[in-house]
Amino acid sequence: MGGVRVRMRGAAGSRAAAGACAMAAAVALACVLAVGGAHPAFAADEPTVSYDGAADALAVDGSSQAGQDLFPAFKGLMPGDERTQRIHLELANVAGPTRVYVQARLGTAGDEALSRALAEVSLAARTPEGEQSGQPGSVFAEKTLVYAAQSAGSADLELELSVPASLGNEVAGKEAHVLWEIVVEEEDGSGDSNVVEPMALDLVAYEGGLGTGSVAGQAAADGSSVNALPEPAWANIGVDSEVTVDGRSWDVASQGMPFSWRYVDAKDAAVTSGAEAGVYRIAVEPLAGDPAVTVDGKALALPSGGLAAGPDGAVATVRVREVSDTDAAESLSTDILRPVYGQDSPLAAATASVLSALGLSQAFADEGSAVDGSFTAHGTLGGECANDSGAHAHVAAGTAFLRNANPGLPANDGARIGLLYDEFLPEAASSAERMAAVDGKALAACGSRFDGREVRCERAYLDLVDMNDGNVWVSAADGSATTVFVPFAEGMSADSDIAVVQLEGLERDWSVRGAGGDLDAAIAASEARVLPVTKVEGGFLFDVPSADFGSFEFLWADGSGGGGASGSAPANPAGHLTKTGDALPVAALAVAGAGALVAALAAFRRRGARQRG
Repeated sequence: MGGVRVRMRGAAGSRAAAGACAMAAAVALACVLAVGGAHPAFAADEPTVSYDGAADALAVDGSSQAGQDLFPAFKGLMPGDERTQRIHLELANVAGPTRVYVQARLGTAGDEALSRALAEVSLAARTPEGEQSGQPGSVFAEKTLVYAAQSAGSADLELELSVPASLGNEVAGKEAHVLWEIVVEEEDGSGDSNVVEPMALDLVAYEGGLGTGSVAGQAAADGSSVNALPEPAWANIGVDSEVTVDGRSWDVASQGMPFSWRYVDAKDAAVTSGAEAGVYRIAVEPLAGDPAVTVDGKALALPSGGLAAGPDGAVATVRVREVSDTDAAESLSTDILRPVYGQDSPLAAATASVLSALGLSQAFADEGSAVDGSFTAHGTLGGECANDSGAHAHVAAGTAFLRNANPGLPANDGARIGLLYDEFLPEAASSAERMAAVDGKALAACGSRFDGREVRCERAYLDLVDMNDGNVWVSAADGSATTVFVPFAEGMSADSDIAVVQLEGLERDWSVRGAGGDLDAAIAASEARVLPVTKVEGGFLFDVPSADFGSFEFLWADGSGGGGASGSAPANPAGHLTKTGDALPVAALAVAGAGALVAALAAFRRRGARQRG
């Protein structure tokens, strides 16, 4: 990419060369963050930001003058506040991929304590439909990507500003006058075709797991700490690339990337311990001595900002989602990470006599670790299983896996596939109305099946992850389904009428986004569908389509229903969300509809304190 970086302040503007990067335009517009400051005269509830690439001009509601009250929703803020500001974007006459950033700067300098405190304030952008746009970031510490497009067009965005409740005395009585700076960067199509810049792909993972460079949970061979994040996925440099370093051949498979990299958090601090829920980026640097590197005959050029971008030009990230029991996830306990067996699905011949004859590997005793045992070349457990030691999963023998369902990202060598069998997060389940909406969808999907009977329920979050790669989520490479076994809960037996309802679209993003309103919107938009159930001795089986895991609800009532083994089986609470299911007042459904249901909250374990090495 060639050109210059253009920054305009007010109507006059000024130009400054910025090397071979991108052509860009920016305008700084004043806004007041705290109550009591001088309020600029102009204000718009939903400002329109327009950029004309032909004129290299950026304006807000037709004006390029500074001093406008750009974001009226972002004033009068207190610690713990979350505010949403809608804006409309218009991009015209752009020559190629274009990115829009927002950065906040203090209008007055000199208060270092306040500057450090405001670095904790984060900004995220979403479409009105709730889809993430850009990448969340620390808006006072760096420019934050809010929108990326490949061509001219328009978009409506909701900017969400989050002020952490942890802010304390350093902001007491303070008033910050803020310059909100909008930066538009447009690729002008004049890039150097003889240069290659490393591109990374976005990944989604879960807390826990063994991280990058780790060996059986220990520190990496070079002495660095385990960071519990997945191995980066590089889009344009791989084991088949022809690489030279100072003229000598370089084998990516055995020597790694021809540059140094590390994960960093929102403050650009290196991640050297367990990764908490959040968004992380990849910082890249030259190898020691800054050697000359070529990739497939092109010179390697590292990004000027030091952060690896993806193919769309946005900064590449790994998003880590939260789990309900962090300690269990970090210790790879089978309390939360269940075995996945590489053998034919029991549904192929599900009979009590066949299943009761299977034996369980002792590596998965109640207090065992999910990385013990005999794993196959594809990361599943070899050997046989039984139904008397908790929930687990099956895939067909020889099934391989893809990271984040990407055909170009096969699971790494040494994969350890586990079934993440997790509770709904306490934060997500903290609202009785929210859980009533979930229960109502599940009951409505069952139709008249449970009419006249008391229904009990349990809620679960299920996913397949690679425990040896930062708990990155995976799917079967051939698109085949995964069979999940769940043991009977207390009060459930082979005589119970059991239904499994999948809540499609209800993914575990709320811990990264951190906004309950988004979760409520996701619940409202989700679709509930009933999956076929086969009852067997000790529990029940159901198939989950490939890459289609997420939120589930198990419902049951007394009386016959479904097929499978007959007769009562002893209750086996291992791996359950609750020791007894939550009762649902089904009679209320016919009177008031699903939205009026009031369900008891599940009894959740208290998450322990997080201890990081």
